[in-house]
Amino acid sequence: MRKSTLFIFSILISVNVEAHVVSSCDGVYSARIGAGGGLVIQQAGRYLGVVKTDHAVDGGLFSPDDSILIAFGLPTEIDPRSPKITRVSIYSVKPTVSLIHRVTYGGGVYDVAFSDDQNYVFVNNQYGVDVIDIRRGNFQPYDSTHVPQFTTQQCRK
Repeated sequence: MRKSTLFIFSILISVNVEAHVVSSCDGVYSARIGAGGGLVIQQAGRYLGVVKTDHAVDGGLFSPDDSILIAFGLPTEIDPRSPKITRVSIYSVKPTVSLIHRVTYGGGVYDVAFSDDQNYVFVNNQYGVDVIDIRRGNFQPYDSTHVPQFTTQQCRK
């Protein structure tokens, strides 16, 4: 009995309870889930704003000019009818912090990238890839071999 209790305790300790932080390429901007459950965005450690979100932050990316943030993660409340969904949210950071668009996927999201002109978001997900038009709010799904007709953001280090 004692060994099984230690085993369960060790599993609970090994669960990652640390919140994921998304940082801009230059490290000036950051976003994380705050104590109240909202997405907190900071610039050089200075609080810029908080926006309500209904999902964790398992990954994300700031646009090249740090004016837009895309974050993705599992929902905070799991629906038993669709327990494997992932949410992708696109937020405006400048001039004010606000939600632009939200998409729900029926499976995992692996990676996101901005087009260099920041008009499109490329979402690599379990079923293929999607290209989201940020200005219009619509998206076009493609199979996993699709190569976008635009260059994507690369952090220059």
